[in-house]
Amino acid sequence: MKNRLILTDENGKKIKCDVVARWKNNKTDYIAYTDGSMDGEELNIYLSKCINDNGNLKVFDIVDDYEWEEANNYLCKILNESGDEDIE
Repeated sequence: MKNRLILTDENGKKIKCDVVARWKNNKTDYIAYTDGSMDGEELNIYLSKCINDNGNLKVFDIVDDYEWEEANNYLCKILNESGDEDIE
């Protein structure tokens, strides 16, 4: 069974996503997920901070450039990629 994440967009539409990876770094939880959309031939993978709020997973944008770079590099390492390509 796949790990699923259901997000709600700004219009209230529910979006089913598959969790690609989840990890903790420096006391912050991160999650990488995909909604199955493609950018050309590449699968879009999104990266966010997350917290577990009484059993409900909440995701937040990563707004700090340094934190984004660290999280993106770690995800690329997990996925055995070179790290040359950015994750959405």
